[in-house]
Amino acid sequence: MRQILVLALFFSAAHAFAGFSAGAAKAKMTPDVSDAANPVWLAGYQGGRAATGVHDDLWITALAMNHDQGSVLFITVDLIGYMFDEVAEVKNLIHKELDIAPSKIFIFSTHNHSGPDSIGLWGKDGKTGKDQAYLDSLRRKILACAGEAVKSMKPVRAVFGKTRYDNPIEDSRPPKIINDLLLSMKLTDMEGHTIATLVNYAMHAEVLNGKNTLLTSDYPGVLREQLEKKLGGVAIYITGDIGGMQSPFVLFHTFWSRERVGKALAVQVLQSLMGKLPEEVPYLRAHASEILFPIENKRYIQAIESGMFGRSSQFIQKAGDKYFLPADVAFVQIGPAQFITVPGEAFPEVGNVLRGKMAQDYPFVLGLANNEIGYIVPDDQWNDSGYEENMSLGPQTTKTLLKAVSELLDKI
Repeated sequence: MRQILVLALFFSAAHAFAGFSAGAAKAKMTPDVSDAANPVWLAGYQGGRAATGVHDDLWITALAMNHDQGSVLFITVDLIGYMFDEVAEVKNLIHKELDIAPSKIFIFSTHNHSGPDSIGLWGKDGKTGKDQAYLDSLRRKILACAGEAVKSMKPVRAVFGKTRYDNPIEDSRPPKIINDLLLSMKLTDMEGHTIATLVNYAMHAEVLNGKNTLLTSDYPGVLREQLEKKLGGVAIYITGDIGGMQSPFVLFHTFWSRERVGKALAVQVLQSLMGKLPEEVPYLRAHASEILFPIENKRYIQAIESGMFGRSSQFIQKAGDKYFLPADVAFVQIGPAQFITVPGEAFPEVGNVLRGKMAQDYPFVLGLANNEIGYIVPDDQWNDSGYEENMSLGPQTTKTLLKAVSELLDKI
């Protein structure tokens, strides 16, 4: 009788979680730095910083999830930003090969300041540092990685973690407001084996500074390595509301500091997940909305007209003498966790507004989603001479974003 009862409970539990399935994969995306005649220009900081070697590999990670309403893909790349034109190409490939709707595909960059220039701002002598051949090959790698994740999907259950950890974050722009919320989601199969662990944290991937000339994934790489070592599966890092200016506080911008920051974050994630029981995921839903951001920053307009952003200019819309950049925002719900995607670097003040729009216990704000539009500065902090403003589309960006999110949520 006891054996029958145990089997009945097992099959009952399996049936409860059977509607939600997931699979994960990862793949290397490290560019070749062996050809001195064709240097890899590193993104971030000053231009003209050629890579002299590889400290650790850069990675693509993919998390495929499925429920009754269809599949959703979360993909990350170790880049400073992945522009709208490249995202559109990858989405089309995935839609064609894997039959997943483009509106259910989300590609995030980790905002890595020690990866290749994927935007076109950091070449030598003011020229583009973008290597289009590398980006073309990256598309196929992303497709292959996504395909592996989809192929490996199986029934899963979820554990969610939440803690506060402000130790490594420094806000260099007054007023000092820090988002220290560290959120995580661990997906396990029915035998308890980890499929994926997703982490969301608001801090620039710039432990290494402009003096570094080695390719590295910065602290997100260490965080992922540690979680995969302790839990198994694929670890995925998605940055949060990192604007204004959420940077690592380290005394030395060295690989030792990179290790220390990444390992400390991993410990916090593991502790937040410890002792948690798997939760049923009764539904998965994703809703996206396309929006147009007005481009008011003259530097952006000049860069577009000069061709610095490459094929991105094909997607720019123009009405009279005004320019508009297409992007999207989305709302995703995975059981008790809610996610809002943002196509750039929102200030934590903006992130707080977005989190306030989510009613669940685990409010994820996922930054640099499907684009990199620059800083998203709160209206009441706009300063025409500010650094972040200089790297923003313009003063209407925040208003446009919040309006689009509100309208999207009203439709759900």
